[in-house]
Amino acid sequence: MKAWFNNATRVKPAGNRIARIKPGGGDLEPFIINIKNDPATQQGGKPGDGIERPFDVKSGPDGAMYIVDYGVHRITVARIAETRLPFEWRPKTGIIWRVTKTK
Repeated sequence: MKAWFNNATRVKPAGNRIARIKPGGGDLEPFIINIKNDPATQQGGKPGDGIERPFDVKSGPDGAMYIVDYGVHRITVARIAETRLPFEWRPKTGIIWRVTKTK
């Protein structure tokens, strides 16, 4: 899951979901989705209201799933000419999500 880079000029949102891979079949099944970025739902929302840019997932000793999320960013293609990454990250929007089972 650590390959978070993709095409910086892409029009569609990317990186705003976590999917499960079914053992044996390899099928992908959405698990966590930021619906404000999902064209199927057309939901509004403020940047940072949900998962934005997940980078890594780990299981904790408490049985919870922990997701590292870089947070809100924007693409500035001009930064490439400066030999910098095209991403500008909004400060204080990165988060570690703790996901637990519902009862």
